[in-house]
Amino acid sequence: MINKSAIMIAAAGASLLLGGPARAHDPGLGRCLAMADKEARLACYDAIARAEQSTPAATRPAPSDTAAAPAVAAAASAPAAVPNPRAEFGFGAAEREERRAVDQRQIDEVVVRVTEARQVGAGYWQFVMDDGSAWRLAETRSAYRMPRPGDEVKLRRASLGSYLLVFRSQQSLRIRRIE
Repeated sequence: MINKSAIMIAAAGASLLLGGPARAHDPGLGRCLAMADKEARLACYDAIARAEQSTPAATRPAPSDTAAAPAVAAAASAPAAVPNPRAEFGFGAAEREERRAVDQRQIDEVVVRVTEARQVGAGYWQFVMDDGSAWRLAETRSAYRMPRPGDEVKLRRASLGSYLLVFRSQQSLRIRRIE
């Protein structure tokens, strides 16, 4: 049997979330908040609440702030930082990446020099690269020659958000960035 109090709590939460429009960006609230006198501030909030209740949601104008209008206009004229998701819908990750500008594409590998290498456990090593990044091995291999300071290595993106250290013609090792 379903617990009635759980249903009531869920319904109350949903009504709070979905019950009305978000008013955090309303300039009237900011005007009320700026009032020092408690009585005047309360009257201001009450006036906003009464206006909200007396005006149907469908006919209610969107809140606007004349002081924020230049910022809103500037934001509207600026190029979108995130591409339109509908324009990329249906393309695989490789096709989406090819459609991006070259300077916005994801880097899949870098070649760097090791500036510091030290053993931090049985078979585990930590490396600092010439670009300032620090990496630690996430797996060990026996009979593997670890890179030394001055050696050039390739750090390559692998599956599921992991990275590989490729050194000379040896098998690659899973590595993770720590700095």
